[in-house]
This record gives sequence, C-alpha cells and structure tokens, in this order.
Amino acid sequence: MTQMWSGQPLGECRTIVLDDVRWFNVMDLCDRHNITDASKAMRRVLLRDSQQITIATEFGPWRMWFVNERGAHYLVGLRLRWESGQ
Repeated sequence: MTQMWSGQPLGECRTIVLDDVRWFNVMDLCDRHNITDASKAMRRVLLRDSQQITIATEFGPWRMWFVNERGAHYLVGLRLRWESGQ
C-alpha cells in the first residue's frame, strides 16, 4: 500500500516501504520537479536504486517505477544539471 510522503528537497510523492526501505514513485517525483521525460531520466538511475512494483488500485493492479532515496535525490539533481546545461 502506498503512502503520501512530503519533505524537502523531494517534495510530496507516493511512497512504499519494503524491507524497511522507503521507495519513491518516479512519476510523482518527475511531475513535482518538472522532469518531462521520465524514461530518459530512469535510464540514468542505477538498477539497484530502482524497481518496478505492482500496486493494487481501484482500477486493478498497476506496475509503477519506484526509486530508493539515493535514486530520488539523483533524479532531483539530474533536473538541476539539465537546467544548467551539463
């Protein structure tokens, strides 16, 4: 079951906790930080920092990408690097 999480610098997003590790929803992070190409951003995140998780929703099961805290901070930093032209 996902929960809402809010904190700086990541902002508000859905999370899930698995084995005492908090995982952050990639689409929420991308929306919050104006990352328009989530697929491109995810190609830069290390595999160990990301995973697809199936979540039960009112519309049935949905597979969503989640990143751990290191991956979440990397996505936010990636946006800042793209904005500065690096």
